[in-house]
Amino acid sequence: MYQSNLRSGNSANAQKTLTDWLNSHPDDNEIRFLYASSLIGAKDYKGAVQENEKLLQKFPENAAILNDLAWFYGELADKRAIPYAKRAHALQPNSDAIADTLGWLLLSAGQTKESLPILKAAHENAPTHPEIGYHYAVSQSESGQKNAARETIKAILDTGKKFPDIVKARDLYKKLLQK
Repeated sequence: MYQSNLRSGNSANAQKTLTDWLNSHPDDNEIRFLYASSLIGAKDYKGAVQENEKLLQKFPENAAILNDLAWFYGELADKRAIPYAKRAHALQPNSDAIADTLGWLLLSAGQTKESLPILKAAHENAPTHPEIGYHYAVSQSESGQKNAARETIKAILDTGKKFPDIVKARDLYKKLLQK
């Protein structure tokens, strides 16, 4: 029912299907995870945090849940963001997505020096992922590596791939061309 409602463009009914199910089946963790993901799509980060916190109680060593919570906390300017990202990274040190979350949160908190090697490793392991590359380029730029940042961001933009921060990436590239 959830998928049918979603495909037909009725996201409100899709959400209601999940909440109704969870009200009668509170221990269905697969549906809770799906519901938390649906809240992300709706940009309901507070709701997604609540659902992921419930999941984390049952799965305290799940790196994906910790990473999601770190990202949400970052979006909500919550101080728990970096500690959760560090826990996720310790559990899954080879995950590019988790490294990207940690590196971006560190950079956003002004910890540029700490962010650079983490984002570099994530970018080297996932060179075709534009969002990771953009984050790495910002870290390079903030670290004073303007030429390297320009090369990184140009390579990303040259792929033609769309990603959430493409406008910011284009602005960064223009700024780096002026230096």
